[in-house]
Amino acid sequence: MIMELKNNNLTFWIIFLSSLACYVGSAWCRVFDIYFSSCSYSAIFFGVTWLWLRRLKGSGMNEWMIAGSIFLGTIVLELPLFVFEFSSTYMSFMCTVCRTAAIAFAVICFREQNIKVNILVLIIMLLMNSVLLYLWHKTSLYVHR
Repeated sequence: MIMELKNNNLTFWIIFLSSLACYVGSAWCRVFDIYFSSCSYSAIFFGVTWLWLRRLKGSGMNEWMIAGSIFLGTIVLELPLFVFEFSSTYMSFMCTVCRTAAIAFAVICFREQNIKVNILVLIIMLLMNSVLLYLWHKTSLYVHR
């Protein structure tokens, strides 16, 4: 029991560091527009979550704990900016929401493994990264004039 707890703790931090490395490594996506950035981050972290879930299947580690570790790795660098300078980072906040939803959707798709659920999740992700992001972008222009 103690050894399994230590292994899960170590695994949690390995997943966290790999997620942080993916976040920093894919920062070049922010060079382009906000839509490309949001879509690429969502796709990358959906894939990262799926790969970690597949690798750790049957290891005794909870799927949501894996997702939480990945989420922490993606938010750790942005959180101080959102807390202290939210008015400056208002536009990119929805990208974080889309990325977080992609991580949660990866867990849902992995657990369900149903084609209908996968198609529904794909449609929701596309709508979030296009329509919802567009609406957020347009309202942020009016709010922060």
